[in-house]
Amino acid sequence: MPLAHSRRNPTFHRENRLDSSTYNEDSDRREPQTKGGATVDEFWSNLLAGVVSGGVIATVLTLTTARWVAQIKSTVEDEARRITETRSLEWELLRDVLGPVTVHQQRTKMAFQRWKSRNILLETLIIADSNGRVRAILLDKFYLLTPELRGPAVDLIEHYDLWFEAYERERKSQKPEADQSAFTFVGPAGYPFPRAAEDVFTRARDETWARLVIRPEPPGATGRTGSARRSV
Repeated sequence: MPLAHSRRNPTFHRENRLDSSTYNEDSDRREPQTKGGATVDEFWSNLLAGVVSGGVIATVLTLTTARWVAQIKSTVEDEARRITETRSLEWELLRDVLGPVTVHQQRTKMAFQRWKSRNILLETLIIADSNGRVRAILLDKFYLLTPELRGPAVDLIEHYDLWFEAYERERKSQKPEADQSAFTFVGPAGYPFPRAAEDVFTRARDETWARLVIRPEPPGATGRTGSARRSV
């Protein structure tokens, strides 16, 4: 029987005890392992490395996103500022130049329709007054004019300069009033009124009005709208 054999065989017991002792010593020296086969130290090292790497990546992404957001915000703010400044200049152009210039030109046009005979009073109070105001506006506010308005403005200024030369020369001469010309014109001298320039200003007024007034206005623009309407 095996039991009897074991009792009669001391060598068997010694070998079993030796194997058991050796196994226990090896087990004591062996490092604990995880299910995947890695040691606990390796596991914690890998975990720590993963956490650190994840933190670095998250930090980089956060900084990159913040930089993108800042750039987008700056771009949007710059564009909004540019639009606001452009609209502000257009309002100033409409209020201070296009509106007054075109209404004074309309005023002189209506006066010419009534100017059938000598009328020094009409020529002085309306024709000369409006011509002088238009010339002053174009000279004082020339910096507001867009490139397409500058050439026509120069044509108008030249015409008004020539008209006032003729007006001053005739009306302030020593000749009796009866001997003076009934009308002050420079067209016969080769300087007719530049109708094309007048049309450019009228068209610019209408287009600017359509952009700023007919379209819905942003909050806070009511005051400027009212000002522009009074000017035109």
